[in-house]
Amino acid sequence: MRPVRTVREFDDVVTATYCGFRGASDYYERSSALRVIANIHAPTFIITAQDDPFVPFSSFSDPDLTNNSSVALAAPRHGGHCAFISKESGEERFWAEARITEFCRQVSESASRQKKSEEALER
Repeated sequence: MRPVRTVREFDDVVTATYCGFRGASDYYERSSALRVIANIHAPTFIITAQDDPFVPFSSFSDPDLTNNSSVALAAPRHGGHCAFISKESGEERFWAEARITEFCRQVSESASRQKKSEEALER
């Protein structure tokens, strides 16, 4: 096996070879949620960092994502690939978890308001 120095090279040499893809580009294209994001109609929350070393932030500017009102995006400047732990203590210590809780609360409150509105119309 040739030396691998980048994630893309790893995906070309290992992921593609052992998972049935033609190469890294084929793997990225076929595995990307961007292929189906326009079809998402349930409330969906995406958390990513703009400095993620694996997923280019530019992919989050795709019109299928930005124009989908069912998808909310939180993208702080820093956070890496999966580290949203603050050096501060308190409720904001686990930043991503706090944002997910907020999102779920908003979705729940919105659904409750919608249900009440529908019930009022039925009367």
